[in-house]
Amino acid sequence: MIAAPVRLDRLERGLFLALGAALAPAQVGWAYGQGAFDSMPGDLVNLTLASMAKSGGAGERLFLPFDELTLSVDGAPEGERQIISINGIRFVHDVLGGDTPETIAQALVLELGGDPEDPWTATVGPGASEITVSPSTFGGVWDLSIRGSMSVSGKTSSGAAALLTDGMLTCSITIQTFSKSRSLQTGAWGMAARVLAAMSDDDTLQVLSDHGVGVSAVGAPVDISALSGANWETRCTLDVDLTVCSAFTRPIDTIEEVELGASFSDLAGSLLGQAETIITAP
Repeated sequence: MIAAPVRLDRLERGLFLALGAALAPAQVGWAYGQGAFDSMPGDLVNLTLASMAKSGGAGERLFLPFDELTLSVDGAPEGERQIISINGIRFVHDVLGGDTPETIAQALVLELGGDPEDPWTATVGPGASEITVSPSTFGGVWDLSIRGSMSVSGKTSSGAAALLTDGMLTCSITIQTFSKSRSLQTGAWGMAARVLAAMSDDDTLQVLSDHGVGVSAVGAPVDISALSGANWETRCTLDVDLTVCSAFTRPIDTIEEVELGASFSDLAGSLLGQAETIITAP
């Protein structure tokens, strides 16, 4: 089974946070269909995943997964940002006055445990200032890095290797804006203009980046205004291409026997001899 090769939940959450901040007080939702004039509390933005395609060749690499990894929080310098990054997802704690290595370990465990896919478990221990991370599936963690006053204090490696296949996907998102206002400035066109601005704003791009999302292309808004019941409703639609990572792992078969061969030649190229050997795994 291939488990969650694309973190669409991260894509969804990043878009909600980024566009929600840029288009407030408009309501941003992941939905199909259209706005309804009578039921809309105000301006509305609908997001739809229109297509998904590979944007580059996939790469493969072997690695030896761990069954358990223990991290130690070694200090609590006020103002320091301590980060645990797992599979490209960052879990952050900003050290405040009164924090101790023990309270930081507890806070980071809560952060690590908040991932909705449950790709790992995180617990405090064995020491009060230590964090133990265990993948929920074999090879479920293929990249882990730390930043700040932390170190690796223990590791239990798996006895088998895994193959990581990763690459990039382009997800085309259709963004539709709906408004009861018929003005260009305050209606759907004004909201579409704010979407265009958001897609080149540093703060918005940082929020998306923090969720593993990059902006590849932004299309031109198109008017789709129509009657809703007895009232006109201004509407616009545009497509945005976003890049996201795709990665999954699988165990590989153990190599039990390898046959090696070699030939030996003189400077003139004449064959002097050959040797063959068979190496058998213990």
